[in-house]
Amino acid sequence: MALPASVPVGTVTGRWYTPSGGNAVGTIVFLLLESVEVPDDPDGVVLPLKTIVDVPAGVLNQTLPSGTYQVSMRLSELYKATKVVEITTGEALNLPDAVGMLLPDPDL
Repeated sequence: MALPASVPVGTVTGRWYTPSGGNAVGTIVFLLLESVEVPDDPDGVVLPLKTIVDVPAGVLNQTLPSGTYQVSMRLSELYKATKVVEITTGEALNLPDAVGMLLPDPDL
């Protein structure tokens, strides 16, 4: 689903390899915890609370509404991590380099 132009967005990028040098494959789940304010839109705006992105060849390049996200990464059964990150309007966040807070409660 394409977001209306009035929704502030940022980009999340990343590149992952397996220990043998191949492309890591898997899934990354973005769970919106808190979003930035969306300007008035006559059609109304519904932001996706959960976005699931497949990483088929080790590369992530995803545009998401700006806000704070819990991110769960599972790549090639070797790389598993949970972070809380902030996606900022108009900026690109390199997810592998992002310093996130590990969540103590997996049900959050």
